[in-house]
Amino acid sequence: MAEIVKKQDKLQTVRQLLERMRPQMELALPKHLTGERMARVALTACIQNSDLLECTQASLAGAFMVCSQLGLEPVGAGGAWLVPFRNKGILTVTVIPDYRGLLDLIRRSGLISSFQARVVYEGDHFLREYGLQEKLEHRPTDTPKVDEHGHPIPSAFYFIAKMKDGGVQWNAMTRLEVERHRDRFSRAAKTGPWVTDFGPMGLKTVIRQGSKLLPQSAEYRLAVDLDEKAELGLTQEIEQFAPPDVVDAKPSTIDQVSEALRQSQDAGPTTSGIAPEMSPPSVIQPAPPMPAPAPTEAASVAPLSPAPAVAVPAAPAPASAPVDVGPTAPATETLGDIARSEAIGRIETLMVKLKLNPGQTAYLWQRYVKGPRDKAPKAEFDALQAELEGIIARRKNKR
Repeated sequence: MAEIVKKQDKLQTVRQLLERMRPQMELALPKHLTGERMARVALTACIQNSDLLECTQASLAGAFMVCSQLGLEPVGAGGAWLVPFRNKGILTVTVIPDYRGLLDLIRRSGLISSFQARVVYEGDHFLREYGLQEKLEHRPTDTPKVDEHGHPIPSAFYFIAKMKDGGVQWNAMTRLEVERHRDRFSRAAKTGPWVTDFGPMGLKTVIRQGSKLLPQSAEYRLAVDLDEKAELGLTQEIEQFAPPDVVDAKPSTIDQVSEALRQSQDAGPTTSGIAPEMSPPSVIQPAPPMPAPAPTEAASVAPLSPAPAVAVPAAPAPASAPVDVGPTAPATETLGDIARSEAIGRIETLMVKLKLNPGQTAYLWQRYVKGPRDKAPKAEFDALQAELEGIIARRKNKR
């Protein structure tokens, strides 16, 4: 019974974390997904795999944010897998895109009219030829060879991508080539999905290797980078994607945060019952749904240098009080479609130049552009652009 109560406490902590993250998640999500659905699917993933509740809250929040930016639901097959891995004694979340998730990201480039990926089984006719007249043939047999479990045995893998301009790109790998790649790069060559699901892993390998010649979005490149790091056993540093205003800087686990929440509830409305190393855990502060982030020390995007205020407040503020960096007065002037696209393009270019992570990008958009971008006033775009240009200028001066 105690274990059930403890798990419920952890799940409640994750719910609060997701609720605080929803504004940033909605800014990062593509149009076909909503923040409500992503939060619900993420919570379901934690229910199905309770080991995720033992991971640090920063890595869990970072994983949710990465899935939001990629537009891949953390459902495993068809989206992305959230897998706990122990790194230097600390359990953190690793995001591993499913091969169908990679296919989805490739199709979203807008330059590909069709994309097919197939497995060749022993007994199929399969031919590949390179040169001036490249050739790829695959004729499946009705009676492929099977293993001791009755499953068809994969012998090769390939994909064919047709471009909207009429071009065709394909890539094929034999089972031996896939196994050589696995043995060279994978830390789990003899365990896990390479043993239980060799077909999907082979498809992911041939897609990842051949897609280097295809049009790639920033989301696809991020997914491949995460997948390669996971395969090599390298840390993904997933914590850098966590929104800085909703997650503690310390590597607190969900278990520690939920325990701090329980202690604070037992102690009453104050935080005196929270352990010093967890006081106060920002992720568990009670707040109404989808709160607007208050200006705190985390409001300047780490690790950027602190930025001076862009606007002067209406009344003088004490020296120790945080200064609002939002617009000084409400503006009603809005931009047309072309001017708005140009403003967004300038801002995104500056964000790329500053190498901001998704959490920092989402935070800044929410901090300055209060509502939907197609209805935001010109002053909000100008204020965000001025802040980014100021950060760039201060960095140059520091050098």
